Amino acid sequence: MASDALEREVGEDEQIMVECIYEIMRRPKKLEDIDLDAFADILVSKGQGHKRTILYDIKTELTHPFAEFRHPAEPPSVDELFCMLAHETMDTLRPGVLVTARPFRANGRVVMCRLDNGLAGFIMSQDLSDDSDSQ
Repeated sequence: MASDALEREVGEDEQIMVECIYEIMRRPKKLEDIDLDAFADILVSKGQGHKRTILYDIKTELTHPFAEFRHPAEPPSVDELFCMLAHETMDTLRPGVLVTARPFRANGRVVMCRLDNGLAGFIMSQDLSDDSDSQ
């Protein structure tokens, strides 16, 4: 790509390839004249695969070397962190949703229990009932 923009014949000489790349990095406007879509079509017709995206990525790297185009990483919110750690979503675990839990400790006021995903929880004694219709 760099040698085509500079209209230089490279062949297999790596030194000339490197010189072309450095020259393009110094004068990136030379890349504006290259039709990357046509070049990608030529590669496809030669059986070398679909490279259009890669060609545009190379052009971007040559014109803006070492630039960071990704959005900065954001720390997860409290809800997102909970979902990642508990392997639950707001659809599967939220107030009012019935869940299955196994009790593992009880005292006069609280029953400690564990959900199927390993998350520990508790049920206050005033919220317990023998009535199967109560929630």
